[in-house]
Amino acid sequence: MKLQKVDTLKEPQRVKQPTKLAIHDNFLKNGHEPIEQFLQLFQNISAAVYTCDKDGVITMYNEAAVNLWGRRPEIGKDLWCGSWKIFYPDGRPMSLGDCPMALTLKEGRPIMGHEIVVERPDGKRKYVLPQPRPLFDPTGKLTGAVNVLVDITELREVHAKVAENEERFKALAENSPVAVWMLDSQGNCTYLNPEWSRLTGAPNDEGLGQGWVQFVHADDLQMGMHNLNEALANKTKLDLTLRLLNRSKNYRKVRAIGNPQSDEHGRLLGYVGTLEDITQQEMTRANLEQEVELRTKTILQQSEELRKSEERYHRMILEVEDYAIIL
Repeated sequence: MKLQKVDTLKEPQRVKQPTKLAIHDNFLKNGHEPIEQFLQLFQNISAAVYTCDKDGVITMYNEAAVNLWGRRPEIGKDLWCGSWKIFYPDGRPMSLGDCPMALTLKEGRPIMGHEIVVERPDGKRKYVLPQPRPLFDPTGKLTGAVNVLVDITELREVHAKVAENEERFKALAENSPVAVWMLDSQGNCTYLNPEWSRLTGAPNDEGLGQGWVQFVHADDLQMGMHNLNEALANKTKLDLTLRLLNRSKNYRKVRAIGNPQSDEHGRLLGYVGTLEDITQQEMTRANLEQEVELRTKTILQQSEELRKSEERYHRMILEVEDYAIIL
């Protein structure tokens, strides 16, 4: 299909719009019905869309493409893409002849997953995921291509912010004095900081997935798994105490505390938490309890002796009084 060299959007009126009439007349010459409804739909698509003929000449584009490019390419003249400048994601300039649309027309196949950076005349840059597809006539002859440009700038910014937050979290976790862990929504461990290795004497990868289970004391495992599954099901805080085996074949008492992490729709992403060695605290508490118990016992014994001593004293008084009466 050969289209006249006209600008798609210079005239807003329906009847006088050059591109509409040019395309419409061209279709009529080939026995097609009027395509006014198609053109209205094309212009109202929220995504940037444009077409090229088999030689790469731009034949049509919508307003969303204009907003993305920041300019109006000249229909019938500009080649491959309406972008002012194009770059690879790593910042290297990309020639128009190497853009995904050009490759689609040259190779006659869709080119997907090739991210580009589009620079507008005002200097602003947009991250874009092109989705060009070739067009063929009934005989299989290449006639052109259509390209949908998906603006992923906001998505990239979100990913960059997430990556930045992850780096901050990692920097904090790697230097934490307590073990830090992360679980996915199924209870599989996805991260352990270096303190885990210092606590257990085992490499971190041995505790990933369900590997951490092998370090839990057999008498604590059933209770621990029950509490974990209950927390996962209800998206509630996790707080449990376990005995954890180390390389010396000794068990250390630890307290695991974790908080659920959810997305904006409330779906559980997993848990982030800490694992604190409370063995010494428990020993100190046990020693204190033992000392309190011993002191309490001593006080009770002393109280009993005092009570008996008072009874003896009262009996002596009574005996003295009785003796005085007899005299």
